[in-house]
Amino acid sequence: MKSEGGRPNVERVFPSLVGDLCRMGVDGTFLLDLDGDDLSTLVETLNTRLGDATVGPDARLVTDGETMRSEHLLAREYSLVADGTSVSRLTVLAFRESLEHAAGIDRDADGPDERDEKARALADDERVRTAVVRAVL
Repeated sequence: MKSEGGRPNVERVFPSLVGDLCRMGVDGTFLLDLDGDDLSTLVETLNTRLGDATVGPDARLVTDGETMRSEHLLAREYSLVADGTSVSRLTVLAFRESLEHAAGIDRDADGPDERDEKARALADDERVRTAVVRAVL
């Protein structure tokens, strides 16, 4: 799943989305932009929101392994723990800045076709593709 609309949307939607994933027994991969922030700061915020959500008052993301780093991406595995039990596994793939920054997209100057072309070129970049494949598989 790719977040759109910035970090406030991720923070607002994530708890209910995770709750649905848990009820369905589905693991997930989230692709999002950090906008220069730290991944651990984002996860702390999400954990606060999870505690307020329907997942459960003690629900939280628990780090599961090391952070994988590439030029543009960070990837980290998490277990979603509720009532002391791991209920789902989540992989977070985060652009250090944004997908647009990594692809060299200028929202003001680039038209839709040029934006698509630059995004495709980024997806074809071996460094990005390798990071994504390693994180997801």
